[in-house]
Amino acid sequence: MKENLLEIKCKKNIFSDLSFIGISPSQKGYQYLCESIFIAVKEPKLLKSIKVCILPKLAKMFSARIESIERAMRHSLESAYFKNTLKNINKLIGFDYLSPYEKPSLTHFISLLAERHIITINKIFKECNEQLLKNKHKLFAPVHIKSLTNA
Repeated sequence: MKENLLEIKCKKNIFSDLSFIGISPSQKGYQYLCESIFIAVKEPKLLKSIKVCILPKLAKMFSARIESIERAMRHSLESAYFKNTLKNINKLIGFDYLSPYEKPSLTHFISLLAERHIITINKIFKECNEQLLKNKHKLFAPVHIKSLTNA
């Protein structure tokens, strides 16, 4: 159940990031980009071979050709670039990664956002583990054991 909640939260974050960057949700490439980033977040090993591994998965998932999926995603990136909203990637990441007139490639864009979300998920897991460790010490405190043996 918690994995599903984490997946839903991750997808929502990806949707909001793409909208913030300026990619319109009405474009077909928007959905392909969201799913490709999500696949890369779930399986980080696939980041090395986006065109070989992720695009065929998308083609199977959406029953479409690999070429049409790639073209739709490139079109979405270019439309954001020409609207001059792609510069929001720097705001999203937190530092100047791209120059104002630089347009990232499709694989570069997917890997950039996937790595950002992988880092976010790792922070969430770290916080959860720290909370579990704190609660574990509270659950097995000697006071609780003494009260159980005296009863």
